[in-house]
Amino acid sequence: MKHLILALALLPCTVTVAQESFRILDYSPAPGQFVDYTQFLYPGQAASELTPQQVCHRLDSLYRESDFTYITSLGGFGGSITIALNKPIPNREGNDFKVLGNAFYNPAYTPQLSDTPGGSSEPGIIWVSQDKNGNGIADDPWYEIAGSEHHNPQTIADYALTYYFNAEKPDADIAYRSNTGDTGYIFRISAHTQASYFPLWLSTDSLTFVGRRLPPNARQVEINGSLMWLMSCFAYGYADNHPNNTPECGIDIDLAVDKDGNPVHLEQIDFIKVVCATNQQPALSIGEISTEFAGILSLHTSQTGLLPVDESEAGLEVFPNPCKDRIRLRLPAQAKAAALRVFDLYGRCLLQVSVPAGQTQFELNTESWKSGVYLLRFAEKSVRLVKL
Repeated sequence: MKHLILALALLPCTVTVAQESFRILDYSPAPGQFVDYTQFLYPGQAASELTPQQVCHRLDSLYRESDFTYITSLGGFGGSITIALNKPIPNREGNDFKVLGNAFYNPAYTPQLSDTPGGSSEPGIIWVSQDKNGNGIADDPWYEIAGSEHHNPQTIADYALTYYFNAEKPDADIAYRSNTGDTGYIFRISAHTQASYFPLWLSTDSLTFVGRRLPPNARQVEINGSLMWLMSCFAYGYADNHPNNTPECGIDIDLAVDKDGNPVHLEQIDFIKVVCATNQQPALSIGEISTEFAGILSLHTSQTGLLPVDESEAGLEVFPNPCKDRIRLRLPAQAKAAALRVFDLYGRCLLQVSVPAGQTQFELNTESWKSGVYLLRFAEKSVRLVKL
């Protein structure tokens, strides 16, 4: 979930996933506004015929074929994605890898409380495993990365949440109940109108997720005279918590603990699982807080499978950013006509415009665009745009 009532701008950070950096072993999201079973169906296929294997295969293709980072939402609390790395990540001194997401700081707020930055942070707990038996299967023990809130008194270790599917009205709000007495709904919002928010390849009745629930991190704050929802970042150790281009996004494998909380030493990791660890829906217009997964970055090798793109050096400028009804772009000069393309955060090309050779200024009318975050690409350059 990323919504513009949360922040005024994004820090520059775009990543592009190269092919075959990992393969998806399991995708088990909780219900959520970005969960849409129809995107995984073959033409003419019924929802009842959709299998988890087909979903994973389709996701693998999306990560390989997207023009830039494909982002997967894990839905509400308990939703998860499990991947196998094509190359192991070694355990060395300091941070070893990053789980990339879509977190960003609100620059109007963060400088005021630099020790507790915030903006859009949707933290997920990370689990890791080493393929000690060497069979290439994720059947060795899993260990939790003990982030900064692992021992927080507000963290609930064995939180269980059950979501209920309404077969008679698939597009209804999805009710849930927890083992602590929490009840509520994953509410439908007007921006996402798919047939159902329920992952029907997993169940057509109910789904129960059990795991560690982190403290709520979303609250309303006053920024420049206006109330905004702001999600505070936890200090360290989580996915989709700090922006991808910050040191705080890094994960140290030595934070891994066993089921009893004892530290373990792993020489390397071969498998990673990310789990949405919050149960919070700040406002009906926003939707649930949902951890998002965009890839893995090793901090020990240039062969990471991910290619960072620093927008400040991209040679493509857009202003105003954030925008309302119109933007102007400053483009790098091209010897021949080139395409300017606009993508949403899920890799879907929404607009393509041909820019004549030599043209270095361009305008776009954005009045009809929905509020959100977009990626503009031109001549292999990229820049993110916020539409208010």
